[in-house]
Amino acid sequence: MEKNEIVQQLQHFRKNDIPWRDGRLWSYVYYLDKETEEIGKLAYMEYLTENGIDATAFSSLLNMENEVIGFCREILRGDEAVVGTMTTGGTESILLAVKTARDRAKAINPGQTEFEMILPETVHAAFYKAAHYFNVKPITVQVNDISLKATAELIRPHINKNTILITASAMSYAYGVVDEVKEIGQLALEKNIPFHVDGCIGAFILSTAREGGFEIENFDFTVPGVTSISMDLHKYAYCPKGASVLLFKNDSYRRHQLFVCNDWTGYTFANTGILSSKTGGPIAAAWAVTHYIGKKRYSEVAIKTMEVAQTIRKELSKHPHIEILADPKYSLISFTTPGVNIYALSDELKSRKWFAGLQFKHRHIPTNIHLTVAAHHFNNYKEFIEDVIASVEKVKIENPPLLDKDLSHLKPEDLPKLLSELGVSSEGLPEKMAMINQALEQLPKEISKELLIGFMQGLYK
Repeated sequence: MEKNEIVQQLQHFRKNDIPWRDGRLWSYVYYLDKETEEIGKLAYMEYLTENGIDATAFSSLLNMENEVIGFCREILRGDEAVVGTMTTGGTESILLAVKTARDRAKAINPGQTEFEMILPETVHAAFYKAAHYFNVKPITVQVNDISLKATAELIRPHINKNTILITASAMSYAYGVVDEVKEIGQLALEKNIPFHVDGCIGAFILSTAREGGFEIENFDFTVPGVTSISMDLHKYAYCPKGASVLLFKNDSYRRHQLFVCNDWTGYTFANTGILSSKTGGPIAAAWAVTHYIGKKRYSEVAIKTMEVAQTIRKELSKHPHIEILADPKYSLISFTTPGVNIYALSDELKSRKWFAGLQFKHRHIPTNIHLTVAAHHFNNYKEFIEDVIASVEKVKIENPPLLDKDLSHLKPEDLPKLLSELGVSSEGLPEKMAMINQALEQLPKEISKELLIGFMQGLYK
């Protein structure tokens, strides 16, 4: 193919993608402005081919990574002992935090064979992936029923001799609240257990908003007991995808993150992360974008984001059929609609070209719609508020039926018939997903897992 033909085909492939630059997507992508995007792409492409596998071969990548880590250490208020590593994303940062805790426990107590970590029920799913990968038993702990925050009081009874890590969120993705990090840190100190704060989505915007004078509860390295923090730069730092950091209190922790193999016949094999070969693009882009935006503008954008989010929260909560979950004071909001079919509401918003996440019910927490408010929503959030309210009214009047099947005893062999009844075929999914989402929510977890695995297998042929 000729170059022009390739470019045209790439643009054609994109025709059904969700348009994100216009602020109609409420997750996945973080967009500040065209100039920042261009800076990130320029730096990314400059270092696309350089390989992060060997810091001694590409000292430029090492220098940039060290500068980025220094910047992150500063905004997370760590002292000179704090060290860190860039990773490819929040999931890798979390995986490495868990791997580090497990290997540290092995080094301290070589006889230990069972490993457990405390996971508040609101932590990111990546912790469960880490548990699966590294053979660490997840001990799921309920959060406070009202605040939806993890608390030391609820965590304490679950600690035992096998506990190698305690976790908390700043903010939790689902509900946008900061767990009681100070109190959990004291518990971690008392029990001498590492304590990881997952700040993948929240740490950067919380820290930069604080720099601008916004009142933020303490969650970072100023909190005694915190031993590691994960923080994504491809979220509220507006860097291109593939940029996260994992910081540790000191090198006595980080040494257990590293992997070295001298049992083979090839080159010296020493890695800071899970990947070996990796493009230098995200490192260079993160260095360029953070220098381009700078702390002052980051603070301004963070505070504006908080203000927009709280305006959305305030206006939506005025409606009698919209309820904001918990007490989110920052940039993430989740709302439910008592008396109105929220599954149909999700479809209605999609028909109006708004793409927000649907989160299924959990314990007493009802099914809800999640919003990650960011800079690309500054210009159209008022239109969104109007459309949400109009959509609620429309769904209320139409009163679409809820799924009337009892799926609690469904068996795997019953799935094909159910999917056919719900409109799923070899051609794909129906335009309206209300019934399918209700089915996914009601199915036994093992059955819904198999259903999702089958769906993914069908996508990637």
